[in-house]
Amino acid sequence: MASTAKHIQLAQALPPRLTRFFARYPPAAILPSQGQSSSQAPATGELTQEAAPSPFKAHKHPATGKWHDPVFSLRRQADLVKLAQRHGVEDLMPFSVKSSAERLRRREENGLRVKGTGVGERVKGKESERQMKGRLEKRRQAMLEMPQLIQTWKEVSYTVFDTNLEDVGLTINREDMAADGRSGRNRLRLLKAAYRKSLLQHHPDKVQQVSSPGNGSTKAANKQPSSAYTVDQITKAYSIISTPKLREEYDRELALQSQQTGEFGQQKNGFRTGVEIVDLDDLDFDEKESLWFRSCRCGDDRGFLIREEDLEEAADDGELAAFQEPPRKMAPKSAPPAAKQALILDWFHKSLSAHSLKDLEKALPAVASISGMVVKDYLQALSDEGLIKVEKIGSGNWYWAFVSDAKQSKEKVLHDLQGEEAKLKTSIVDIKKHIIEETALRDEDDEMLEDNGMDRQALLEAHERLLKETASLDKELAAYSGNDPTEVLRKENEIQSLKNDAEKFTENLECIRSYILDLTNDREQVALVMQSTCGDEYIPGEGLMEL
Repeated sequence: MASTAKHIQLAQALPPRLTRFFARYPPAAILPSQGQSSSQAPATGELTQEAAPSPFKAHKHPATGKWHDPVFSLRRQADLVKLAQRHGVEDLMPFSVKSSAERLRRREENGLRVKGTGVGERVKGKESERQMKGRLEKRRQAMLEMPQLIQTWKEVSYTVFDTNLEDVGLTINREDMAADGRSGRNRLRLLKAAYRKSLLQHHPDKVQQVSSPGNGSTKAANKQPSSAYTVDQITKAYSIISTPKLREEYDRELALQSQQTGEFGQQKNGFRTGVEIVDLDDLDFDEKESLWFRSCRCGDDRGFLIREEDLEEAADDGELAAFQEPPRKMAPKSAPPAAKQALILDWFHKSLSAHSLKDLEKALPAVASISGMVVKDYLQALSDEGLIKVEKIGSGNWYWAFVSDAKQSKEKVLHDLQGEEAKLKTSIVDIKKHIIEETALRDEDDEMLEDNGMDRQALLEAHERLLKETASLDKELAAYSGNDPTEVLRKENEIQSLKNDAEKFTENLECIRSYILDLTNDREQVALVMQSTCGDEYIPGEGLMEL
């Protein structure tokens, strides 16, 4: 009787969830002996944990032979085991893979298994992380081959499109020059010889002198190339090749062009990416702004910019792609001279007519002694100041200016300025009146402070000090907001509420699963439905995962 009373007292102290569980699945430790339980089992209709299948394990139905899932999912098993452990009745619970003893057994058997730390295990990682090793190796090989690529690039012999140096006899292959030692004076001597030979070959007077009157064909006709070149073209080609600076610019321009002709002169559609590989030392450096820049063919002296932030971001890559900066705002042009503008305006007033841009480009240079190229700039300046009027009629602009229009515009400006002056005077009067009132109020305040023995400056300093102290106290209070008992209690209540909701929804899902199973009697179909509904949270054969 004492043991039974002890068990009853213990059961009353348990939470309702454990009480319901033990009432449905009573442990064998708190039941009578096996003989008494066997005689009383048919009368009470209760099943012990030894007689009934474990609610924490899947079991095979003795009649149908079908396997049934555990009554409690892994998540609910873990919750029940933790609840029983807190109340000291974990030993009365059925065997579960979530029990403390089973966890310790697996820990002793397998150790702390963390993916990526065991023998033969590795972390899968992201796609970029998996490909990092190959990309770094490819980049390293490219950097090792870069000197050879630059050397090969410098040894290429180019062909001029406008003036073909090979046809005029001024092309010397760099590979042949390096092999034969043609450099320095030898190179200049060869260039002069090729220049003289080209002049003799293409000069019109020399070609006529070597003509043979007795033969129908001339010697020059046999040596004449398919396309004759002028002396100016040959001279230009010689000056480019003989001057190192011009030759460097010429080679750089050819490096950016695609090969437009094939081996035998056929035209081909070349594809040019517009990418040029340069070293950072080849760029100009601006110490004030701490950036590297290079000019662009569009005329912008800083078309390509590289900043220190860009270099830091590309430090791991070893290379940086620089794109052309958007065109910067150009400095405004200097305004045209006022005297010439006055002459043009006076001419408009005397003409008493509208003029097109084409007519003005012919007439205004003689009126104001200006170039026809800057007529449009003068007209734009006069139009911006409102001295002349412009209107687009048809496909061109027409300009005119009348004395009456100028007079009306000046009268309008004068009227606007007079109105603004009146407003400013009124505003000044109001401000002075407000200043007098504020001065009187301040004098009264100063007298009151002097009567009370206080100083305005001292009060302002005290006010500023109190504001700083209040700000510091607010910061200190904000630092302790996370440890506020009210805030901690609110978070605990919120977590408990969310956990209760999760348990309620879990029980609802289990009820729905049992209802569908009773209707269909197809466990595989029910498992598929639960898996499609719950996703990875549902494990076939075990139930919902632990929270």
